[in-house]
Amino acid sequence: VKRKEREKEKVWICPPRSSSSHLEAPAISISRMSFLNAVSVDELLDIFIKEKVPISIAITSIFPLLHGLKDNGIITRNEFMDLQNDSREVDVMIYGLLDKLENERNVDRIKSFLIQLFNEENLEKYPKLEKIKSKFSGARCADVIQIDGSEEPGPSGTQTGRLRKGNTTGRRKEKQNSTDVNFSSDRLPVTCGRSEGILYKKKFATGEKCIEANGIWFTPKEFENFGGRKRSKNWKKTIKCSRFTLDRLIKLNYLTTRKKSSIKSFFPVSTRRLTGPLNPMDTPTPPPSPPVFQSGSSLRPMSPSVTLHSPEREMVTGEMSPELRSLIASDKFHVSCGAVTGVLYKLRFATGNFGKCIRTEKKWCTPLEFLELDADMDFISWDKSIRANGFSLQTLIAESCLNLHANNCICRTCTGRASEQENDDECPVCTDGGNLICCENCPRVFHKECHIPTLPSGIEDDTTKWYCTFCNVEKSQEGYLANIIQTEESQALKVLMTLKQHQKCELLLLKLYCEDESEIFAKNPSHTIQNYSLYIKKPMWLDQVKQKLSDKSYHTVERFVRDIRLIFKNCQTFNKDNEFGKLGEKLSTFFEINLRDVFAIISHRGSN
Repeated sequence: VKRKEREKEKVWICPPRSSSSHLEAPAISISRMSFLNAVSVDELLDIFIKEKVPISIAITSIFPLLHGLKDNGIITRNEFMDLQNDSREVDVMIYGLLDKLENERNVDRIKSFLIQLFNEENLEKYPKLEKIKSKFSGARCADVIQIDGSEEPGPSGTQTGRLRKGNTTGRRKEKQNSTDVNFSSDRLPVTCGRSEGILYKKKFATGEKCIEANGIWFTPKEFENFGGRKRSKNWKKTIKCSRFTLDRLIKLNYLTTRKKSSIKSFFPVSTRRLTGPLNPMDTPTPPPSPPVFQSGSSLRPMSPSVTLHSPEREMVTGEMSPELRSLIASDKFHVSCGAVTGVLYKLRFATGNFGKCIRTEKKWCTPLEFLELDADMDFISWDKSIRANGFSLQTLIAESCLNLHANNCICRTCTGRASEQENDDECPVCTDGGNLICCENCPRVFHKECHIPTLPSGIEDDTTKWYCTFCNVEKSQEGYLANIIQTEESQALKVLMTLKQHQKCELLLLKLYCEDESEIFAKNPSHTIQNYSLYIKKPMWLDQVKQKLSDKSYHTVERFVRDIRLIFKNCQTFNKDNEFGKLGEKLSTFFEINLRDVFAIISHRGSN
């Protein structure tokens, strides 16, 4: 219904499509094609021809682009079917479509294509299109924006029109061009979700409430919540000034954060990181007393737990072991306490009680909570009981490897809510931060396009709880694992690809993406490795398997497993025993172990 109401509001400049079989250019609304009006027809065609390759590379999957082109009458159903059945890589196939549009020289059809290409859904799905779109807008210099009734010139010194607010019923407001803002101004227009406001640079730099919206002052985090993006929990990525995130403006020095007596300023890089101090000195309050030095050693503080056979013994002579150097140089390291293991992240560490800094398989823990996982441990001596590579945390604190906060510290880690520290800081697939979606049941976070299956648009604004594939599969097997009966592989894999089996395959593939830290198995090797096709006649890669899973091309589990095994078989054939061959063998072993676990396959001696 909403779509129909919006259709009535459009003013059409082309007649409706005729009923003949010949495909004519579809009608284009004036409002939607306005960004193309800044260039002449000749310029438009010239830019289109030059950008064919960048556009092709930017399109990483056929959905939603091809489906939108078909639904809006820009390509015929027969063309759509031909493109869907095209066996070439997506980028090569898209280039062929662009080549066809160029040869037709139908300007209206090219405009229709570009408008559909650069719509909001496609810009979100294919981020590289953002930069390409600006080349079609015809912007030559920095424009200005009206703030408090005055026009301020951009860096070019020219004055152009004011930013006008229009009626945007039923759809999100069109994003501003980056050239519409004078970024050197003391005040910047910002948006987050559905909310707009003004950011005051001086207040931002001092850590005050710096964003004014509807007469109310907000911190960036509060403004993110106000804009309905609370679930993203990364204001530097969700709050934007024109097309630039605040994170980008900080890196370009248009915004200033507190000086790095702490890079962790009043506002953390992510509300999930929670490592930044809040006290006026910008540093965690120092411990009340310095470490005690051992008599006879003026070089270093001596740990009470030093023995003749412990790694700390090397510190008596003033020497530093390679193991200790490695821990000091790392941002994170493995720790253990009895039989319990985890990974400690330095930036999250504060004290025994505060700072959920240790990540186990299931959750984030403070050091004391980590001890609680082993019933035999003494809670009073957490700094002695938790060890990393043989060194106690007490030793690592004395060596300045860990920064211990004082009992009266008022930094955000020590005074913030524990619930804000319960999720990871990075996506496990790409190991990057940014706009992350948090699972409601486990610490994992994902980018929408990294998770399997890919998450739908608008999930950041969805108030319903979301669970990752790891948790969905685990939940579906509750009450089932106790009575599980293992079967032979031949029997387990020949079952039809039901919804439950499909979800298990998604889990296995997601685990492979998370484990493939080198990311060498994700892309088509024929495009990156010279002469690969001379040796490997049937290449296979993770992205291809992901696409086939998404398209529901696998009718049995066996076909899915066959494609995964083909990836590692090709890797072994091409690389033999070199470094990449060993990486493939390691990932293959990881897959086989998880395959047997997920599908309850009997393990025979001698199998991977």
